[in-house]
Amino acid sequence: MSSPVFVQDSQGTPLMPTSAAYARRLLQQGKAQWVPHHAFPVIQLTHAIQQPTLRPILIGVAIHLNAANLYLIAEGEQAALPLLHTIVDLRTDLPTRLRRRAAHRKRRRNRARYRAPRKHGRPFKLRRPSMLRSAWSQQVHRGRQPTPMRVRHLSHTIRWRSQAIMRVICALQKLLPISHAIILSPAELRGPQEMSGTALRQLLIDTYGQIDTAGNRHPMCAYCLTTEGRIEAEHIIPRSRGGTDGWQNRVLACAACNARKGNRLPEEADMPLRIPLHSEPASPNRAGSYARATGRALIESLRVLGLPTRLLHQADDPRTHWPVALYPELLKIWETSDSVAKAVAKPISRPSKQVFTGRNYPLDTKLRPGMVRLGSAIRRRVQVNRAIVIEIAKTRRAVRIIGANEPIPASATQVIMLGALCEGLRREQRVVGIVAALHTAGRLTLLVPENAGSTGVNWRRVVISPRRHLRILSTDPIIFLPLPTRDDHAS
Repeated sequence: MSSPVFVQDSQGTPLMPTSAAYARRLLQQGKAQWVPHHAFPVIQLTHAIQQPTLRPILIGVAIHLNAANLYLIAEGEQAALPLLHTIVDLRTDLPTRLRRRAAHRKRRRNRARYRAPRKHGRPFKLRRPSMLRSAWSQQVHRGRQPTPMRVRHLSHTIRWRSQAIMRVICALQKLLPISHAIILSPAELRGPQEMSGTALRQLLIDTYGQIDTAGNRHPMCAYCLTTEGRIEAEHIIPRSRGGTDGWQNRVLACAACNARKGNRLPEEADMPLRIPLHSEPASPNRAGSYARATGRALIESLRVLGLPTRLLHQADDPRTHWPVALYPELLKIWETSDSVAKAVAKPISRPSKQVFTGRNYPLDTKLRPGMVRLGSAIRRRVQVNRAIVIEIAKTRRAVRIIGANEPIPASATQVIMLGALCEGLRREQRVVGIVAALHTAGRLTLLVPENAGSTGVNWRRVVISPRRHLRILSTDPIIFLPLPTRDDHAS
C-alpha cells in the first residue's frame, strides 16, 4: 500500500491528504510543488483554499513503557483510510541523570564543603510559638510570595514522556488537520484471546489474591475465601449465558465452588462474591502505571491545546458527536499494521552541556590550569564539543572541532550539532541517522533505526567521517524517520 501524500495550501494550512497519482497530476499541471521533508511526501498548492472541506481525522495513542504508537485514520467516502503509524521513542537517560544528581547532592551534603552564608530564608527551624509571632518572623512572611497549589504532582519522567508525545502530535498537526484524539489502552488492544491461561491466572492472583505477612500473594477463592486445594480461573457470567473470556469476567474459584456454581449466575446459585471487583488489573510491573500516568498527563495537555480527547471506553458516548465509525477501523490497524506506512519519531532535546564539574574546591586551593574561580567557588573546566564545522575552500575540505566556549566561524559551510539529521557514507553505502556524539577526532556517531514496536525502538550506532561526504537533512526538534522494510534489510 502506497503512503498518502500530505497537502498544504499556499498559506501552509494542512488539507486532507491525497493519493500519489493525484499528487503527480497536480505537479504536472503546475498547481502544486514539492515541499522538502525528511520523512513524508508533502506538496504545497500554488493557491489558497478559503473554506476547505475537511473530514474527521482520528489519532489513536497507545502508550507503552519505552514507546508510544500513534495511529492516524481518516474518514473516506466509502471506507476509512489508514494514513500513518508513528512510533515515538520514549527511551531516555532521564532516570539515570536524576539518580546521578541525587547521588552527587548526597555526597556534597556528607562532606564539609565551603558554603556561603545564607542571606534569605530561615537559618533554623522555628519551634517556639513566641518566635513565630516575632517581628523578624512577620517580616520574613511578609516578603514571601504565596506559592500556587498544584493539582497533581508529576514526576520528571512522566512529564517528559507526555511532553514528547505532545510535541510529536503538534508536529503532525502541521501536516494533517487532526480533529479528534483518543487514548488507547494496550491491554484492551491486546484482547483477552491472546492471553494464555497461565498469564491470566497470575493476573487474577495479583489482583484478587490473599496477601501473607511477607507481602506475597496467594490464590484465594472468591466465593468461600479458601486458599487450599486446586484454585482455577472461573467465569462470573458463563460463556453460554453471554459472558466473555476477558479478565473482567474472571475470578479465582476453588474446584468445589466452581463445580457447585456450574452454568449459573452467582445470584442464581446463591453464591455471592465475597471480594470487591476491580475495574483495572493490578500490574506488578511499572509499565502499566507509567502508561496510565502518561495518558492522564497527555489528556490534560491535549485539552489545553483544544483537541477533543477521550479515553477508549468513553468514545461511544452519543452526546460527544464523535466519528464513532472510525473506532473499529482504528482497532484493526493494531492487527494489520503491516499495511500502513510506518515511521519513527524521535523528539530531540538540545540541553546545554555542563562546562564545569559539579565538585566545588576549597577557597584556599591554588588555581591550576583549567580551574576557574566563579564567585565564592572554584571549579574545574571540562572539555565539551559543541559542534563540528566543515569549511570548504576550493577543493580543500577542512573539518574543525568547536568547543563549548568557542565561537562558530563565519566561514563555516556546514555546522553539525547534536540532534541533527545527517546523511553520510559508511563503506560506500548511504547512511541516514541522527547525530548522537561528536568525537574529538572529527568523526560522528549516527543513530539509525533498525526496527520498532511496542517494546521500543532499536537503534544502530554508525560512526562516519564527514571529510568525504556529509549532508544535513533536517535540524527540526522532531525527527521523523521512515522505518526500513524487510526488502531494505534483504538488500
